[in-house]
Amino acid sequence: MAATTADAPTAALLSPWAGRACMAVTYIFSILMFANNLQVDMASALAGLIAVHIQVVLMLRVWSGLDRTSKGEALLVVATLIYPVVGTLFWSKFSAWPWSTYFGLVILQGCAMAGVYYWRSLRKAPLATWFGLIVILFYITVAAAAPVIAPFGESEIIGYEYEPWGDEYLLGTDNLGRDMLTRLVYGGRNTIGIAFLATCLAFFLGTFTGFLAAILGGVVDQA
Repeated sequence: MAATTADAPTAALLSPWAGRACMAVTYIFSILMFANNLQVDMASALAGLIAVHIQVVLMLRVWSGLDRTSKGEALLVVATLIYPVVGTLFWSKFSAWPWSTYFGLVILQGCAMAGVYYWRSLRKAPLATWFGLIVILFYITVAAAAPVIAPFGESEIIGYEYEPWGDEYLLGTDNLGRDMLTRLVYGGRNTIGIAFLATCLAFFLGTFTGFLAAILGGVVDQA
């Protein structure tokens, strides 16, 4: 009976091809987005194409290694598919700034995988923790949906310098005539993306250093 109970979550999982199909959709969306920018900025677009290949391989490896339930699997599928779908519907806005859009995609997928991984611990978390998570999720939602929420393009000059707030510009404009509300929305995306990458870098460096300390010992272990 115990074996049946333990095997139930695994048996309820979706087909392994579900994850691969979702990542294929993400891959095609990201490739088309950067390819669309080749004539505008070739170096940036090529760097983006390389990053997409690395990211898809890493996400597939993490996805296949997660200890997840059927609900966790469904969350990963929805979180992976919803961004390319919305991005396709608002293609002109999402493809205008490919790196910013790509950061939003990575943030959404990374948070979904972190949620699945830590779900068992989070179920017993206190109310204050859940309040903090809700605030973080709100920022992540705004960051991921920036091209839809923001009234103008990320660096679009739409008026004169330092125009006051009003019906057209809710928070006024900056020193270059860009909409301040738009800059705040996109700034949140870039901030979260940089923080996410910095956290991943610190994790990998810490793991590598700990591995060296365990293998070499001596001075390295006490440094």
